[in-house]
Amino acid sequence: MKQLKELMVIRNTHKAFGGEFLLIKTDKLFNVKWINITHSAEIYIDLDKMSMKTSFST
Repeated sequence: MKQLKELMVIRNTHKAFGGEFLLIKTDKLFNVKWINITHSAEIYIDLDKMSMKTSFST
């Protein structure tokens, strides 16, 4: 949940969110990614394990 909160906090300020949005999903996995030139933000969600991981460029 902490990682989701991080994503919400930077959603309006990180340059990645001004770029392309990608969604890759399977039955139990989601990979959501925003890319803007050299900036990126990404969240991986595993519904089977009920886990989530985020990463952001600096």
